[in-house]
Amino acid sequence: MNSIQRTNRRCSAWLKWSWREARPSWRSKRSLKFGKSHLNFSPSSRSSLPSSSRRTWPGNSSQTCKSPRRARLNIFFYRPEKGNVEPCQAHQHAACIRVLQSRKNLVFAERHWLGKSQLALRDYRHAADTFASVLSGEKDSELATYWLVRTYQRLAAESFDRVEELSPDSWRAHELRAESYKLRQAFNDAIRELTLAIQLQPNEVGLHETLGELYLTRNLFEQARVELEKSLALEPARARSLFLLGRLYVRQRESEKAIPYLQKALRYQPDLIEASAALGTAYLRLGQAASAVPELMRASPYDYYGDVHYQLYLAYRKLGKGDLARKALAGSQELRRKSAERHQAKVAGAVEVDSVE
Repeated sequence: MNSIQRTNRRCSAWLKWSWREARPSWRSKRSLKFGKSHLNFSPSSRSSLPSSSRRTWPGNSSQTCKSPRRARLNIFFYRPEKGNVEPCQAHQHAACIRVLQSRKNLVFAERHWLGKSQLALRDYRHAADTFASVLSGEKDSELATYWLVRTYQRLAAESFDRVEELSPDSWRAHELRAESYKLRQAFNDAIRELTLAIQLQPNEVGLHETLGELYLTRNLFEQARVELEKSLALEPARARSLFLLGRLYVRQRESEKAIPYLQKALRYQPDLIEASAALGTAYLRLGQAASAVPELMRASPYDYYGDVHYQLYLAYRKLGKGDLARKALAGSQELRRKSAERHQAKVAGAVEVDSVE
């Protein structure tokens, strides 16, 4: 096999891999035609590919092939009669927006570029609308979710600055600062701001609840209990405060105290899945496996890390249901694996998008 044949095989493999990576809804009709026409190409047919996807081949300087990432973008963007997206790739944001807004039926990657350009020009409202439209068709897109969250953060910061200008010393300004610190996991600063807000508005139930949850996050159980009890004194039927107080007792392994609060939380808000999971755990720790199973089953469809399925495994094992126990354990292991993969993908995706931002 000579060098040209080796390069031809390698380049063909790149484009086939890129095409498999593309989700069906990302592929426009033109890109579909392109993919079918060129996935089994030879050096003689390479001249019909977009010029931006080429690299010089040995023995023929006019025929080229690029990297998998560039090849994938060319599959997404291929529109021979409407030009390309060089302004977007060159980060010429105003020109990118003009080019893309002149088109109809944008494909996934084009809408992604449009949203990024709007975000770069501080047009946060339209950027949020663009990324939300991407998610409406691609609900599992972690990239679109990432950029939508970043856009909402910028929009929230802009709104927060407006509140700061109008009333910098109000309790709501302190509450917003606390939320901002909480998002950044600066929990001590968030606690300080919430304490100042409560001094100005001591009867605002949400402030006590949020402060109690922050204390719980920091494992400051006594302070959390005080704030959550204040929240319930102001609003006894507040489901989330009931759940948080129940979760506090579960974490302290005081399951008998936890159960009444969790039961009340579910009575007032039956779809509070977190309370179902905590209640199932409390029952299980008290040796009431039969009571734990229905609560854990209710929470299992929303299990992200595999913890609920593992509790189900323990419950079924105590009940002597070996087949169901093994199935629950396998589900827990699979969810843990997927969770780890998603985390790695998000970290890698964040690094990649930050590098090209």
